[in-house]
Amino acid sequence: MNNRQGFLGGSDMYSIVNGKWDELWNVKTGRVKPKDLSGVLPVQMGIQTEDLNIKWFEYETGDIVTDQQKSFRVTHNTVPYKGTIDGFIRESNRLLEAKHSHESSNIQKLVNSYMPQMQLYCYLSGADSCYLSAFFGNSRWEKALVFFCEEYIGKLLNLCEEFWKSVEHDRKPIVFFEPDYPNPESPRVVY
Repeated sequence: MNNRQGFLGGSDMYSIVNGKWDELWNVKTGRVKPKDLSGVLPVQMGIQTEDLNIKWFEYETGDIVTDQQKSFRVTHNTVPYKGTIDGFIRESNRLLEAKHSHESSNIQKLVNSYMPQMQLYCYLSGADSCYLSAFFGNSRWEKALVFFCEEYIGKLLNLCEEFWKSVEHDRKPIVFFEPDYPNPESPRVVY
């Protein structure tokens, strides 16, 4: 089981923008162990099909994916961030995130769900955009290109700073204001 303390990572961004701060705070302060995902079939399917997804992306686009599982660490305004990308597109400044979802989902839903993670990874790596490559069930593949957005990442980093203060001061997070959540429609997306 991974130690999720001492930083905010890409998978934490979903909790940040969806208001699951108490749950995340408990993990980040060591009060609760992270959920063991080794027995969660959709998670394991995503892990096991990641290499196939990358190969399929290369086949469909003609692009070459490099730097698989490369990690980046950045500290911004006392908040330590860590991100591990699925890959870089060779001869571009673009990332690749590979996902596997259920048959009834679609690329727009995945883009909205993974937007905070992709924006954080672009920020950490200096990439200008990120491809989301997705399998849906076992018969459909789609991709979307999501561009880095300064407005979005600014709001996301502000939320992270507010959350991280509660970790640093070891006090439960309480939001006394209406947070300025990043709008998932702000970044430009090409389907």
